[in-house]
Amino acid sequence: MQNADLEKKLFVEPIKEEFLDGILRIEEESFSERWSRASFEEAVKNKNGFYRFYCLSAEHCVLGYVGIVGTCGEGEIVRAAVDRNFRKRGLGSFLFENVIEREKKIGTKKLFLEVRVSNEAAIRLYEKNGFVRTGLRSCFYRKPIEDALLMEREI
Repeated sequence: MQNADLEKKLFVEPIKEEFLDGILRIEEESFSERWSRASFEEAVKNKNGFYRFYCLSAEHCVLGYVGIVGTCGEGEIVRAAVDRNFRKRGLGSFLFENVIEREKKIGTKKLFLEVRVSNEAAIRLYEKNGFVRTGLRSCFYRKPIEDALLMEREI
């Protein structure tokens, strides 16, 4: 599928229970420290807005997701991944652009995140989408042990 064809069929929407198998598949291929099905189910059932998960899908297939924990006008991006078969096609940027617009509409003023210092592709994606480097957390990640780069974006 060409990028232009794919973009016409993309949907960004709040996470639903029927997306969990696809999200867990991407979670498995993307992270050494994974969230469990129960963690994602809690996010789906959350009605107070503390967890906000957005899913990127096309033709009933999950292509990516972003999870935010938010309160008092700030949001921390706690999960973000795109299916490895669809990376480097602009889907991460498409997802972030949509998520940032949705967050803006609900009053979020600033987004934060941590990313492995070795994850150059993710760092480029975040910088492309307006995030700036603000600090470093030593030995933040455990599998393997690695520092985290802190980033934030005003919206």
